[in-house]
Amino acid sequence: ARSLNLKSYEEWREHTRSSDFPTDVHKDPIRFYKNKGWIDVTDFLGTSYVSTKKRKYRSFKEARKYARSQNLKSGREWVEHTKKQGFPKDIPVGVEKFYKDEWTTMPDFLGYTRKLYKKKK
Repeated sequence: ARSLNLKSYEEWREHTRSSDFPTDVHKDPIRFYKNKGWIDVTDFLGTSYVSTKKRKYRSFKEARKYARSQNLKSGREWVEHTKKQGFPKDIPVGVEKFYKDEWTTMPDFLGYTRKLYKKKK
């Protein structure tokens, strides 16, 4: 698996569907190697990716400090920002769920004041 330079389990699954996939290699290594030395997909493929469940994230205060430094003005801008290359891997994308005990609002997290619009008469 490591010699294939695959980057994800999805790529592995796609490879198992190819006509040249060896018959002596199991297609579902997670289940096949369970209790036989299996660690995780990252180890199996030899990638440096760390699953979101196993990452060590910044504290809420440090994540908020980073977010505020980006001068974003809405939740939509935050979501788009998280998709950009270079977004820190130690800040969760779903900040409101991950930091639920400290979370208040997106304006607080990003550091802007929400504009209230008056209804036109």
